[in-house]
Amino acid sequence: MRSHGVAKFPDLADIRAAGHKPTLQQLGVSESQIQAAQRACNHLLPGGGGGSQQTAQQARTQLADELSFARCMRGHGVARFPDPTAQGDLSIERVRAQGIDVRSPAVLHVVRACLPASHGGLTAAKVRQALNNAGR
Repeated sequence: MRSHGVAKFPDLADIRAAGHKPTLQQLGVSESQIQAAQRACNHLLPGGGGGSQQTAQQARTQLADELSFARCMRGHGVARFPDPTAQGDLSIERVRAQGIDVRSPAVLHVVRACLPASHGGLTAAKVRQALNNAGR
């Protein structure tokens, strides 16, 4: 994507850590520019770009890992911690919407304790990245 005119395109890990795709404004490109870059790069996607970036099994595994993490968070005292959506959305914004202070030392302690429940789907680095991208 970067070599096809979207210089600010983030790594996939950064997109996942942020919990959402960057906007055109954040990327500094127009809709037509992003579409042209996507067409040029589609063949690099798993399955040749002929569909989802994840297989159905990978999506189910990711969702199960995120559900396990959410259950762990609730089990360790963060009672309103939300489950991911059916599409696997477990963003900082969704957590904040439940009135949870994502920067609270107590919450961050539970996050660290529950990372293993995600079976590697969430890492300390991904959490830091998501917090950095979320702003204040």
